[in-house]
Amino acid sequence: MLPRYCRGKLRSAQLFSMSVLIVGGGCGGFTSALTLHRAGIPIQLITREKSFGSANARHVVVAGSAVRILDRLGIGTLFRSYGTPITHGTVENERGSKLFNLDVPRTVGECWVVPRPYLQQLFVEALPSNSVAFSTRLRAIHSHPNVDFVAAELTHSSELRRHGMYPASRSATSRIDANLVIGADGLASAVRGAISRPMLTTSYTSCWNAVAITSDTDKYPMHSFCEIWGSASPDVAESDRPRFGYVRTSKNAVAWRAVFPSTSVLRPFRSKLRDLFNKFPSRIQELLSRTSEREIFRRQLRTLWNDSSIWIDHDSYRIALVGEAGRAGELGTLHHGKCGTSTSLKANY
Repeated sequence: MLPRYCRGKLRSAQLFSMSVLIVGGGCGGFTSALTLHRAGIPIQLITREKSFGSANARHVVVAGSAVRILDRLGIGTLFRSYGTPITHGTVENERGSKLFNLDVPRTVGECWVVPRPYLQQLFVEALPSNSVAFSTRLRAIHSHPNVDFVAAELTHSSELRRHGMYPASRSATSRIDANLVIGADGLASAVRGAISRPMLTTSYTSCWNAVAITSDTDKYPMHSFCEIWGSASPDVAESDRPRFGYVRTSKNAVAWRAVFPSTSVLRPFRSKLRDLFNKFPSRIQELLSRTSEREIFRRQLRTLWNDSSIWIDHDSYRIALVGEAGRAGELGTLHHGKCGTSTSLKANY
């Protein structure tokens, strides 16, 4: 759907004669793209990624109404064929004592875990063949209140030109005119920077994601997740307490996520994570030992310093920020159904 601010400024007749540029190739950006495409609005999506990577790169959890959105967009059936359903789970403390069990379908509805590259590929295949450009970055945006389009300058990598998408003799930059630009390019949003919206502040919490290779279904059963909460000191926010969660994604793989209030942890990650979570149950140490160092990804959680900032460029009403580009999202917890990907799908639909 178009942002409500833009709907008020654009007449209904314009909605089907306009074109939209979407910056960002995450699940949120693709949701916006496919939603607009299903409404008959021409779109062009650009992403900095060269490819989506391997299935072990990252797994995402999609739950509740986010699954129904995929059904409405026409990719729900294929999505389920690639995913693994989650039906129950447990939350424990760092000593391994069970705090409570969770009936997932009853609490958050239908819930699936799927490799992020598979979900992205489903979106690409549902869009027109020439509507997605990889290895492309936004360089600048030019808009004017009295002009009915936004001019976006794009930078294309040499690899993209070498594969024939752009002539070799052509400059590494190009321009595209769009009636609306949607920034769905995450925390380090180039669109936000182009319209001088508030910058990000760094929190004192880091998040690591990876996939461990193990077939021990006794410790890590199918269709079940486990989240372990560490103890938090009085001066640490509840959302920043150490946490470690995992879910089996196939008979040989377990996806895990670790959260710890730290900003100084650099590679190698695996050995340092074993030290940070040494008070957690031994099965956490085993997961870390069965994870390749190069498959561990870390990000620093960040927030916008001014949380009341507007998502729309009020000078032109033709530039919008969605998802984490407009609001730095909370990390969330699986047992509440507040998974980042589910929130992104719903926000961008």
